[in-house]
Parts: sequence; C-alpha cells; structure tokens
Amino acid sequence: AVTTADVNYTFQSLIKTPSIDFFSYNHYIKSISVVNKYTIVFNLKSYYSPLIYEIGTEPIIPAAWGNNPYSANLSSFTNYATNITSGSYPATNLITDGPVILTSLSPTSGAVFQTNKHFFMGAPSYAKMVWEYFKTTSDATAALESKSIDAFWGPYTDRALFAKIPYIRSVSAPSTYEFFAWMNNAIAPFNNTYARKAVAYVINKTNLNELALAGAGLTGSYGALPALYKSQIPSGLPFYHYNLTEAAAMMREGGFVQKGGEWYYPNGTQVTVTLIEPPLADWVTAGNIIANNLTAFGIKTTYVADSFAQWNSNTGYGKFQITYFGYTGYAPNAWSVLNSLFSNKSSAPIGSFAWDHGWNVERYNNTTVNTLLNEAATTANTTKVTQLLDSVQEIIASQVPIAMTSDPPTFFSYNNQTIRDNTPNYNIAWAISVEHIDVLEYVNQTSTNYLPYIGGGIIIVVIGGVIAAAYYVRKSRLKERHNK
Repeated sequence: AVTTADVNYTFQSLIKTPSIDFFSYNHYIKSISVVNKYTIVFNLKSYYSPLIYEIGTEPIIPAAWGNNPYSANLSSFTNYATNITSGSYPATNLITDGPVILTSLSPTSGAVFQTNKHFFMGAPSYAKMVWEYFKTTSDATAALESKSIDAFWGPYTDRALFAKIPYIRSVSAPSTYEFFAWMNNAIAPFNNTYARKAVAYVINKTNLNELALAGAGLTGSYGALPALYKSQIPSGLPFYHYNLTEAAAMMREGGFVQKGGEWYYPNGTQVTVTLIEPPLADWVTAGNIIANNLTAFGIKTTYVADSFAQWNSNTGYGKFQITYFGYTGYAPNAWSVLNSLFSNKSSAPIGSFAWDHGWNVERYNNTTVNTLLNEAATTANTTKVTQLLDSVQEIIASQVPIAMTSDPPTFFSYNNQTIRDNTPNYNIAWAISVEHIDVLEYVNQTSTNYLPYIGGGIIIVVIGGVIAAAYYVRKSRLKERHNK
C-alpha cells in the first residue's frame, strides 16, 4: 500500500528532476512535510487550483527506489520516464491505489488488468479484468448476448433489449456524463452566435432523450455544468427549450434570411450543414435526430457516418461543422469542467490537433472567459472563485458554443450468471477508479497525443490520432477466478 514516505519521495524526486516534472511542481510547491505515515502536507508558493488535482492523481513510485545508485537523477530511470511520463505500459514497480493494475495494453487485443491485492476497499472478487476491442457497439452488444463477454457499458438504446434477456442485469447510477451538439465556432454557420443559439432551440431534446437515451436522465440546459453541479450553477440562466419560433428569431437576428422554408446567408448562399458521427449506436441515433431537426427547420443537414479514426481526426483538426458526443469531467471540480470545455488553452487552431489540449474541439475563444478562468485558477478565496465561475457560465449561456442536450446516468449491463455480486463493492464507472493512470498514448501515431479517457463507465472509448478503438470490460472467466 502507498505510504507518505512514497508520496514524499515521488514529489521530491520530480521537483529535483525538471526533465520529468511535467506539471512544474517545482514552480508551485514550496515544501513538503511528512506528519506521520498517514498525513503529508504540501506548502504551496501560490494558490493554483489545477495543481490540487494533479497532485491527487500523480502516479506514486516506491521510496525504496531511493536505494538505487541512479536515484540522484530520476530521468535516467527508463521505466519511470517511459512508463509514467510517456504513458507506455506495462509499468514496473508502480504503486497503484485502484482496485486493479494495468499489465498490458494493445490496440488489437485490448487492455489487461490484474487484481490489486492491496486495494483499500478489499481486493476485487476476480483474478483479472480484460477490456476487449470492438469496432462498433453493435458488435459488443452481440458479444454480451452470446455470453462471450461478461460486462458492457453499452448504448442507452440497448436498455429495452437487455431487459428481455434473463441472464443480463442492467444498473444505472448518477454521473457527470453529459451529451452535447458540438458546433465548430471557427467556421460558418456556427461562427455566428445566433446560429448556435438557434440550434439550441431547434433540437427536440425530449424526443432525443427518449429515442437515443431510452428516457434516461434529464434534458439538457445551455451546456456548462451537469446536474451534479447544481449548487454551482447560477440562477437565472436561460434554458433553451425546443422552440422553433425562438430559433427563427435567432437566425434573423444573426442576419440570415428565410426563403421558401430554407435559410440563406445574406449573400444569397443557402445554409447547409454536415453532421459527422462515429459508430456508437446511441450517438448515431441522436445524430440522426439532430440532423432531421435541423433539416425540418430549414437548415439542410447531411448526416455522415465516420469511422472512429476519421471522426477523431476530423474533430481534432477542426474539419467538421457539427457533431454529437458525450463528455465527462475527469475531476470533481467546476473550474476544471469549464476550463476543459471553454478555455482557449484547451483548444487549438483549425489544422492543429485540439484533442492534444483538452475538450474545446468546438474552437470557442472568448477573451473575457479566458481571463475569468485564469483568475479563478489563481484565486484562493472560494467566494471569489464562485463569482468568477458564475460570470463564465453567464457568458457561455448567452453564446452557446456547444448545445447541451442530455444529462443521463451511467448505464452498465452484465451477465449475472458469471458475475455473481449484485453490486460491485466499488465504483467502476470511471477510469480513475479502475487504475490510477488516466491518459494513454498509442504507438505508431503521426504525432504524440496524450488523450484522456473519453467516456465513463465500464466501457472506455479511447481515440487516438491514427488508431481508434473501443475497449469494453470483460471480467475473467469462472475458471480464472477459481485459480486466482
């Protein structure tokens, strides 16, 4: 199990070794004090809220490494520099605080985890866990039906199907997962604020929620914070209900002209849109609903089905107009969510790969929002931080860089004949609960892209620059559990 000596050794080593001090701990940490084997105190030079999250998720290395004659320069540790900093696996001699430890990773065969016998809530009741590779959700659905896999965080469109199968049990739980229509703010027509606001009114969120998400969760508001952050959402923000009259008013205010039921730019060119979507069943359903809503409103929309790799490339490099997909904040912090979605630091110009920087693939860039987020990151006064983030949300609500559609729970299905526990003794809904590493790097890429897990729950969709894959959890077979 991890000790304060291990934590102290890890951070002292990083501070002394600039080449692997990725988060610049040396710049922010004044000193580190070990109080006892359970308590360690970090004294910071200045307040910087993102640092709190980075400290909390830093992979810890054993203090015993200090006995190594090369410990004076940790950058000489190839297994540390490669396995932790670069994200390659399997990593050796790591201390993990999650229920499982990643032992191998392959874009073709999946990810293999072994049980962490030192997990503080008790070792899981299986020997290993494998996330298998599937090209589409329909393939994974069929695999769960045929019992070739044991568990699946599937599309919400599978809820009715799984309910009819006696050996499949489905569970759901509140989550910070939310879905948006992501509009490219850097190109027409969505470089026009009023066009984006029109889309927020055009999407029939209730209908989308029923058909794509099987009625799970809540219909979305304006697109900043999920329902679990309710206490951090300022009052009086607009809710963009399905309202075609308001949508038409927004288009006219944006300078667009309606002729014969179709919308045109002021120069007489018809407004047309292409919506792209990867092969996830509920995303496909929702994407088609949005495309139909827009076309019926008079914005001629073409739906294009992309492969994961192509969709990832198109969104990453800004070669799209609109798409639909889910987002989950990887830290329980309102600033982190807003910063990852709307800060210019979390984006990139068209032609540069935005996924390298964060979730702002919509290319939203507002000077005031950037300033407010930067100020909030360096402000220790919680009341002031709340005021700053309220101002950010008010601006976002008025400009709608992305349109929130739904706020559903996590949906997870498993074979109750092979997985006998009614409920797990820990939350496996998020990658950080499964294993302490929360970024992956694919090999054979044209560029080095560090990517957060996209999605939550028992399936994690991991999308890379060249290779794109969906990994689905598969718990070990019975004979493997008996042999643990």
